[in-house]
Amino acid sequence: MQIFKKAEDNGSREIPFRIQHGPKEAATLLGISERKLYQLINAGRLKSYRLDGKRFVSRTTLEHFVAELEVMV
Repeated sequence: MQIFKKAEDNGSREIPFRIQHGPKEAATLLGISERKLYQLINAGRLKSYRLDGKRFVSRTTLEHFVAELEVMV
């Protein structure tokens, strides 16, 4: 299931379609603050990983997280 669609190259300021996102982009995609994103990561509700000292969340992880929230509603 693809929730986040690829941004069209029309000069918009949308977040680029990637397989991984840094914390700021991931938080923006979820519509939450970066602080809340880290709270979810620290609570084990959202998986992330480090690569060369930088933290990332995969697009697939974000999609699964949103899908789980939709089931809860």
